[in-house]
Amino acid sequence: MKYEVDQFILLDLDKEGKGIQNSNGFTILKDKRIYKFLKSIDLENRLELTDKRLSDAFGDEKKAITNFLLDTKIISKKPMISTYNSIKVLTNNLLLEDSIEFNKEGSSIKFECSAVDSSQAIVDKIKTTTFSNDELIVVALIPFDYIDFVNINDKLQHLNIPYMFCFSYNSQIYISNIHKQDWYNPCPKCFFSQLETSIRGYGDNTANTTFQTIVDLLYAKKIKFDPDLPVTYRNIIYLTQKILSLDKQNIERESATITSINLNGSVSSDEAVHWELCDCFE
Repeated sequence: MKYEVDQFILLDLDKEGKGIQNSNGFTILKDKRIYKFLKSIDLENRLELTDKRLSDAFGDEKKAITNFLLDTKIISKKPMISTYNSIKVLTNNLLLEDSIEFNKEGSSIKFECSAVDSSQAIVDKIKTTTFSNDELIVVALIPFDYIDFVNINDKLQHLNIPYMFCFSYNSQIYISNIHKQDWYNPCPKCFFSQLETSIRGYGDNTANTTFQTIVDLLYAKKIKFDPDLPVTYRNIIYLTQKILSLDKQNIERESATITSINLNGSVSSDEAVHWELCDCFE
């Protein structure tokens, strides 16, 4: 996510602290860190901010402080300028292909779904396919393979086209935010790394053997392992509905939101965040 900074003047209010004046009004700044941050971007004559810059400045409090800056209209969200006119789904799951083809009638934009017999076949297909800048690529790995996931992600990221992942893991289906390299928003690798950390941390805190513990052991021994999910036409419909809803082209939301769906159709969403070891924000 990128933000525009409304040009401002910083004011010293003596006993009352600091203040900021811009075209939207006047705001008292009680937090010295916010004042220091605004002073630094004023000196840089910076009129645009990224999530990365805000995270570096405020750490765990980034979300709350960003909301304060938005609410007081010191900054505003910068609209994504790119959109897409069609959606291409690449999957290694025949049930998902059937479900999308059966339910896509009435969509406001073109859907094309192609199923192959393995995630490696998706890697090979991407190598020989020319993608358009105005299409969204949705990669659905059910079953999931981490090595192929990374290869696919890196190739699509290098092409600088909008794309997202859906994958089965830990008895759920996870859906990444839409990522495009020049948006500098969190990428699918950021999402998966945060997910791994969360599941592994749960096991450490509860002293239980988790799904992630088993996966770690298998990968440590270099065993080829696809963490499969028993999908049926009945439960795959929840993922189908999510994918088909992308025809609404809500770029602002879908580029910043991650989603999980369990086999009973329960859906939860959260904010996509950068993984500190990933370079997608550079």
